[in-house]
Amino acid sequence: MNDFTVFFTVGALLLGGAIGLVIGQRLKGSGSPADTLQLEKDLAAANATVLGLSAQVAEAARERQERDERAKAELAEQNKILQELAPVQENIRKMQQKVDDLERERIGQFNTIKTQLDEAKNTNTILANNTSALQNALSNNQARGKWGEVQLRNLLQSAGMTPHVDFLEQFSGSNAAGDLIRPDCIIKYPDEKYVPIDSKFPMQDFERAIRIPEVASTEDEKSRKNYMKAHTDAVKKHIKEISGKNYYTALSSIEGLESAPEFTILFVPNDGVLAATLAEDPTIMEFAFSNQVALVSPNSLFGVLRTIQHIWRSAAQEETIRDILRVGVDLYSRMRTVASHAAKMGTQLDGAVAAYNSFVSSIERNLLTTTRDLNKRSLGMLDDNKPIVDLSELSETTNKFTKAELTADGEGDEEDPKALA
Repeated sequence: MNDFTVFFTVGALLLGGAIGLVIGQRLKGSGSPADTLQLEKDLAAANATVLGLSAQVAEAARERQERDERAKAELAEQNKILQELAPVQENIRKMQQKVDDLERERIGQFNTIKTQLDEAKNTNTILANNTSALQNALSNNQARGKWGEVQLRNLLQSAGMTPHVDFLEQFSGSNAAGDLIRPDCIIKYPDEKYVPIDSKFPMQDFERAIRIPEVASTEDEKSRKNYMKAHTDAVKKHIKEISGKNYYTALSSIEGLESAPEFTILFVPNDGVLAATLAEDPTIMEFAFSNQVALVSPNSLFGVLRTIQHIWRSAAQEETIRDILRVGVDLYSRMRTVASHAAKMGTQLDGAVAAYNSFVSSIERNLLTTTRDLNKRSLGMLDDNKPIVDLSELSETTNKFTKAELTADGEGDEEDPKALA
């Protein structure tokens, strides 16, 4: 029973008692039976009212208690649910962390893809420029040669190479036969190696062939085949000319370049031209390889140049490692020199200790005994109450190096692998 029930119960009892008291006083002061009967009825009605109020109070208290119990049960259920949800909240937090990590990873991957797409876009732009300029470049031999050189230079720079550093243009030299040769470009490899590139690809007959429409008469179709046959023949002839120039023997005359690669790159300024040439005569590629010539298009050369850039970076890292190793070897040698000096110093210190001990022993045997006898015979004239300090020999010696690397004869203790761990 709560405070509310107690309050209303007590109030009802007090009210009933007050009514009974009032009626009782009236019964004492009244002598009439009719009045007495009326008062009794009033008392009964008051008691009934009090009982009704008590019942209402009890019902209200019961309802309030039920509400309180339901509220407690709901609160307990809510607390239980919150406790059960605590691991779920932790999992949600971890999941949110993973989502954030995935988002950062997605952004990184997106940036990588964007970079790759930008590189592909640059390559496609180069190809588009090649295609748009092809018709004009093919109409003149000198223009074709210049266009090929420009395309080659642009491709080299797009691959991140620097003129006069990663590649040289219009290099002149003499081959083994004494003939003057002049490749359009030579690419510099690590270890002072060079690869020559020739961009003078013959395309005059190819230009005549592509001017004939796809839908053509039998005569025009025959002319196109003849032009393509003449084109492949011109390509083979040019390959033989490049092979006969022996570019690599001229490059070997460069100081420090005793072993230049024995092949030359023949640059085809357009991927479509190379594809059409190989479609007409699939044996051209093998023919070029047999003559130490490699046919490359802009796409394939771009991949080769990026590979060379990677080789340069790897060579730089290897050179750094070699520098570190050289410093380590030098430090090892210097450490042995310092250890040798320290060992000599230890030997000298041991000699000094031995000489000191001999000196102390000599004083005690030869000088101290005579001095004490003289003091006794002087009748105290030499005694000033200050005895001669006792000299003791030194028992400590220097520690010797035990490792083989630090000993003069190299025959010290073997290295303990556990000590190095």
